Amino acid sequence: MAQKSNIQEKLRKEFKDQIADVERLKSRLEKGVEKLQRNGELMSDAERTKLQRELQALDADFKLKAKNLQEDQRKRAGEEERKLIQKLQSTITSIAKKEGYDLVLDRQAVLYGSPKDDLSEKVLNAVK
Repeated sequence: MAQKSNIQEKLRKEFKDQIADVERLKSRLEKGVEKLQRNGELMSDAERTKLQRELQALDADFKLKAKNLQEDQRKRAGEEERKLIQKLQSTITSIAKKEGYDLVLDRQAVLYGSPKDDLSEKVLNAVK
């Protein structure tokens, strides 16, 4: 459904700065680990310990920001989904009242129904 892809694009734009921040942290962490693996044996104990502590702090920061981003995205996606469901429900109610339907069922709950009574296309067109 087009609305769902619009929501995904909206959320991607909304969180682009946080996503970029998390990706930068990940890149810095990967480079630091690579440096430690490549040069660790050549470093003094103090340098190696300092780099390991920096990497641990960076890793903790990365994990925290990634977790917060994921949680924020999950919450916003839920909010947007609830808005879409409300919009669908009000559209279905409006069309059903306008066309004189007494009952509207989910397609999955019906074994057979006359195609002339199917409101799906009308609802989708009204929501667009």
